[in-house]
Amino acid sequence: MIQRKYIILHSKDNCATSLEDIPQGTPIKLLEETIVVAQEIQMGHKFALNNINIGDKIIKYGEIIGIATVDIKKGEWIHTHNEVFALYLNIVDAMLEHQNSRLYVGKTLDRIKDSDILRRKSSEVRKVRVVTRRAASMFYLNIQTWKRQSFIQENYPASVIEELQRDLERLAGKSGDEISIEWGLRQIVFERR
Repeated sequence: MIQRKYIILHSKDNCATSLEDIPQGTPIKLLEETIVVAQEIQMGHKFALNNINIGDKIIKYGEIIGIATVDIKKGEWIHTHNEVFALYLNIVDAMLEHQNSRLYVGKTLDRIKDSDILRRKSSEVRKVRVVTRRAASMFYLNIQTWKRQSFIQENYPASVIEELQRDLERLAGKSGDEISIEWGLRQIVFERR
């Protein structure tokens, strides 16, 4: 069993940092339990020491370093998103919540139980590398459809939305295929019984 491929920097931390590449499925022995790494964790990246829900604080060095924008299961990879994209996604999430909808449905999907016909085969978060300019282009187009909604106008200063729009346009206009973000998408597989 592998014991020290990671470092926990403070007793309050809910994430650890990998000291080397850790393959998917590797058991990690903590003080009181063993967790299994849900997907490959590259050296220097973080993984969750316990379940972290949307909106929960991510703690490293004993300090808040971010807020979870997706549900993160124990052993899953944690990634800090591009700040412009994080702001965009937080606004969209708030807008959808106001409409009694959700942007992040992974937790809900993960609660689907086996049936007489189907049996769960797997449920995991997959890394998807997204070209920055393509994600920014999509978000820039989307912002045009919702920036004049009453919820947005009542809850966000116009200057914030205008600056976000300019930042997305700037990122969309970059040349090349730079990848500054990786998204985690939950994939659930069922098979017929």
